[in-house]
Amino acid sequence: MSKASDYRVIVSIDFGTTYSGFAYTHTKSKDKEIFTHTDWQEYAGRFKTPTVLLYDDDLKSIQSWGFSALAKRPKRKKVIDKKPVELFKLYLGKMTNKPSLPKGLDYKRAITDYLHEFGNVVKNKIDDCWKVNFFTQVLLVFTIPAEFDDNAILIMRECAYKAGLLKDQFARNVKFITEPEAAAIHCMKSFKEHNLSVGANFMIVDCGGGTVDLTTRQLLEGETLSEITERSGDYCGGSFVDQEFLKFLESKVGANAISKVRENHYCQLQYMVQEFVRVVKMKFTGDPSGYEDTELELDDICPVIKQYCKGEYLDKMEEVEWIKLISIPPQPVIAVIRGAVEYGLREEVVSTRVLKWTYGTDVARKWRDGDPIDRRLGDGRIIAFERLVKRGTQVNVNDKVYQSFISYDATQRRMGLDLYVTPQDDAKFCDDPDVKTLGNWSVELPDSTNDDDRSILFTMIFGNVEIDVTAYNSGTEAMFDTKFNLDM
Repeated sequence: MSKASDYRVIVSIDFGTTYSGFAYTHTKSKDKEIFTHTDWQEYAGRFKTPTVLLYDDDLKSIQSWGFSALAKRPKRKKVIDKKPVELFKLYLGKMTNKPSLPKGLDYKRAITDYLHEFGNVVKNKIDDCWKVNFFTQVLLVFTIPAEFDDNAILIMRECAYKAGLLKDQFARNVKFITEPEAAAIHCMKSFKEHNLSVGANFMIVDCGGGTVDLTTRQLLEGETLSEITERSGDYCGGSFVDQEFLKFLESKVGANAISKVRENHYCQLQYMVQEFVRVVKMKFTGDPSGYEDTELELDDICPVIKQYCKGEYLDKMEEVEWIKLISIPPQPVIAVIRGAVEYGLREEVVSTRVLKWTYGTDVARKWRDGDPIDRRLGDGRIIAFERLVKRGTQVNVNDKVYQSFISYDATQRRMGLDLYVTPQDDAKFCDDPDVKTLGNWSVELPDSTNDDDRSILFTMIFGNVEIDVTAYNSGTEAMFDTKFNLDM
């Protein structure tokens, strides 16, 4: 298993639903200073750049990305209204009503194309700072929502590889950490001023563009963290606040007006949302003492809206001279990416995690009284769920779970070691309603009748977002390994 000392540079990448950024450090520097990238093209001084792409008309090439792909302030004269591609990260989750993409554009390609452009910035910055081999001397730490499953992480790996960030899809120089966990690591630096001492419990609420993730932790000796409850998250992040803003506008100008603008003048709609984000949402802190009123001049930031506003909606908007008044309070956007770098430097900072699932595999055992007769095989055996570790168990970083398996059939040439998860404490069979397949895996068996040659020691190593799994044949001394996601 790779560790920070194996690399010269650590880069964390926060590929977000609406904004993305990265931070980096050199592992050999004395103070381990962490730098957050702010030199974005046409967006200098910002910690993150928009997760947006603009393709040409036939979707063959990227015209622009990031800030330059966003809609600009609308002009009074007619211009070509090209719709940018955004919110494609949401396709990695299991939410319903995913945003639409242009016909012919697959979400994996959009993610790959964005990571390619983004990755060029990362590689150029690291090359400017230190002359290192990006594929062998740089550890990449991707931050992911708490609810990402194994398939989402595999897709992230695939897209990162195709984008040129990894030498191969299963490269060892990449790790994943959940966004609330990374934020918790970063927030430890402020515990003293909040009088939090060893043993104190705290909750991290990470409000991102697509998701809001929660994690509850305990501060331990040596500036390490223990997870004390199951982390959770849902799709109610900032992009959904933007949609609620549009719903609010519908109450002012009419749903038909917003629908027409979205359909015929999407760039003006997007620019209006950008202005809402810039002058309202990004300033929100929740502190009532900072509340102030902010005006948005709709006829300036979205001139076309006037032609679609009819009837009583038009009368009311002309009465207030097309100014919409929003009361807001007078910004921790870098906590996740900086925390991910700190995790890359010192993985042991995360001391324990609480398992959200019961893990098990399928085994062939002798049929017992009470077992369903229709599941009995011709040789008198039955395929059943074998629990490996129970949901709710608090596991230390690098804790190992061992289980030995032996092939009872001398002609068997592969042993299946598929991994299953269930939210229940246990299960009887792998096709029970609550049991899901986490991943399929099998290992080779030798052509031998010796029991030692057909015995496999199965080991699960917990601690990272991905579970490291090994299978060791004591007879042949063959070792096999793979990875599964900690969370389904």
